[in-house]
Amino acid sequence: MDHTQHSVSSQTFKGRKALVLDGESRAALAAIRSLGRAGFEVHVVTASLPAIGAASRFVSKTHLSPAPANRGSDYRLWLRFLVHI
Repeated sequence: MDHTQHSVSSQTFKGRKALVLDGESRAALAAIRSLGRAGFEVHVVTASLPAIGAASRFVSKTHLSPAPANRGSDYRLWLRFLVHI
């Protein structure tokens, strides 16, 4: 069995964008770090500040979403708008 680790150059995804939701979670922070190291321009969504994910050096932009209590249709409409800008 081959246990060789493959590394991804930070140039591989240079110029590509990634949107990470739930910027308040540690899992989001881990995703942000991985995407940033791979060369993505990382945007994070959070419902409140400060947020652990928004503080990462790999985040190029933070987007403040509707409050969690309103994450039904309001959140979906807001997210749809965000993805198209």
